[in-house]
Amino acid sequence: MGCGSSLDAMYDDPMPVVVFGATGMLGGAVAKALLRDRRFQVKAVTRTPTTDTARKLAEEALPYTALRMPFYYENFMTVFKPHKVKPGVYAVVLPMGDQSLDCMSVKDVGRCVVKVLLSPRAHVCRVLPLTAEKLTVQQMTDTLNRHVTDRKFVCPKIRIKDYQQFKFEGSQDIAAMFQFFLSGQEARDGRFTRRVQGSLCSFDRWVEDNKELLADSMDAPD
Repeated sequence: MGCGSSLDAMYDDPMPVVVFGATGMLGGAVAKALLRDRRFQVKAVTRTPTTDTARKLAEEALPYTALRMPFYYENFMTVFKPHKVKPGVYAVVLPMGDQSLDCMSVKDVGRCVVKVLLSPRAHVCRVLPLTAEKLTVQQMTDTLNRHVTDRKFVCPKIRIKDYQQFKFEGSQDIAAMFQFFLSGQEARDGRFTRRVQGSLCSFDRWVEDNKELLADSMDAPD
C-alpha cells in the first residue's frame, strides 16, 4: 500500500503535523511545503516567534502561540543549585545584581500550557510572557535561609562578563539569557498568568515544600 493510500485511510480530516525549528532553513522549507498541501494541518515551533521570518510564516496562515518562559524555581535543584563555598555556607550565584527576576514553578508552567491549548482562539498569534512573581537574588537568598535552616546562604555579586569567562559547557548561553533578563526588553505581568492559570505557587511555598529535595541536590556531587 502506498503512502497516499495510507494517509487517506488514516485521516478523514487534514493530518496534524508539528514542525520544530520552523523559522530555520530546513524547518521553514518543510513548513511552507506542508502549508501548500491542504492535506496537512501545520503547527510551528520556534524559539524566535517575534522575528520577521516568524511573522511572515504566520501570514501564510500558520497559527502560532509563543510562551516566553521565566526563570524556574526548579533551577535551584539543577544547574543553578547553590554551591558550597565553605562548610555550612552556600552561594546563590545569579548575575542579576539588584534587579528582580521573573520566576515560576515548572508545574505551573505546564498547567498554563494546558489552559492555553484549551483556549486556542483567545491566544492565537500572540506572544505570552509567563511569570508568577518578581524576586531579587537577595530575596531568594533570604527565603532559602528562612526555610533551609541547616545551612547558611549568601549571594555574592557576580556580573554577566564573569559568566562569559566560565569554561563549562553552556556558560555563554546562560550569560546571554541573563543579559536578556537584565535588558528589560520584555515586560511581564503576573496578572496575565493568573488570568490563565488562577492560583500560582510562590517561591516561599515552593522552598518550604521542597526543602529536603533542595538539601539533597546541594549535597549530591556535581
